[in-house]
Amino acid sequence: RAFLPLGCGTYFADNPNVSHGFTAVDPTTNTRTMFYNKVILGKQHATNQQNGQLQVAPKGFHSVHGLISG
Repeated sequence: RAFLPLGCGTYFADNPNVSHGFTAVDPTTNTRTMFYNKVILGKQHATNQQNGQLQVAPKGFHSVHGLISG
């Protein structure tokens, strides 16, 4: 099972290189699959705290934005 720092859900990145790092190579075709999407995030809850138990955005928010700390 993959490590999900902000719980269950669909993850998106501003930089496609970040998403590429989370893809796996198909051994038959030696390719990877990614989707190019326009994402509407609504009111974002920004956090740099990991919470693998998160299942929905906090009350009053539509999405969670994981910030890079350090």
